[in-house]
Amino acid sequence: MRPTVKRNLSLFSVQAWQKGYTKYLKKGQGFWYDIYFHYDGEKVNFYHKLSDFEYFKKTVTEKLLADKELFSKLNKEFGENVSELKSLISGLTFEDLERGYELAGEIMSIYIFIVSDDFVSRQHESWDSRHLSEGILYEFDARAEAVISQRLEDLGLDKSLAHFLSISDISEVLSGRGLDKTSILSRRTGYILDGENLVTTETWTDHCDRNGFKNPEVEINLNGTRELRGQIAMSGFAKGVVKLLNSVGDIDKVNDGDIIVSIMTNLNYAPAIGRASAIITDEGGITCHAAIIARELKKPCIIGTKIATQVLKDGDLVEVDACPSGSSERACPNGEAGCANRGVVTILK
Repeated sequence: MRPTVKRNLSLFSVQAWQKGYTKYLKKGQGFWYDIYFHYDGEKVNFYHKLSDFEYFKKTVTEKLLADKELFSKLNKEFGENVSELKSLISGLTFEDLERGYELAGEIMSIYIFIVSDDFVSRQHESWDSRHLSEGILYEFDARAEAVISQRLEDLGLDKSLAHFLSISDISEVLSGRGLDKTSILSRRTGYILDGENLVTTETWTDHCDRNGFKNPEVEINLNGTRELRGQIAMSGFAKGVVKLLNSVGDIDKVNDGDIIVSIMTNLNYAPAIGRASAIITDEGGITCHAAIIARELKKPCIIGTKIATQVLKDGDLVEVDACPSGSSERACPNGEAGCANRGVVTILK
């Protein structure tokens, strides 16, 4: 198994993403991308088979890059779907959720290509699509969860359960039938989405063992880690207090001069990023949201550390050295577009 990303998403949105990787990717590319989701009580972890990843990268992606006519067709549909979803979000109702779910799935089947730096660099037309869709899936997730919460409250139910409702639960409510609250409550401490199966009765390690998967997470040992390395997205130097940014609910805790640490940023984090002195992320490439906004705001940024959110915690004092190696000054004149040098994050205390 290969870990891909971690996200703070509702089950409803996770299922939409899964549909994009499976049904809609197969419809557009003839390829079914098996993907597994593990909610660990805090974040949703995405995994896929290494063999699928290699085939996707070397065969499916190359096919789309080579077939200009197919890309133009799918890219046009992508733009239409993004525009429709944006319109839907602006006045989203509970009755709109099923359509939004379908649109999010269709969008994901192309979005997984255009978030690749390599793909965008070789297919320049996709850069406009990336800008068009920036943050829309997270915006939809946040709005959908708010709408679901309101409906649960109207029904006299615990609105915090909104984070754990599936698409079938939405259909149940729309049809006037009741919810299986026991089943939904069991998802709060953790669940595994494996195809159509939503599992709450075993750990991710046990699930891997039972299915013959190698679990990469058991090999991670972060004890005593005091230094992290990643790619420089915007050069510079900063020292400050860490504030973990996991959701929009964390925005207010970021003060002027703090250093944001996040799995990945999105448009919703803009107010916090404006106050921060630097950005550190687990994931991302040189064209990810964190990299783009850091260059716009001239803030030091190190992306792709893989483990920053696991090692760093609120209140840590850290030094962010995003200066290319060999530079004699902290303000590096040649780093605004990023560079191949590795940035360093050091925990001071």
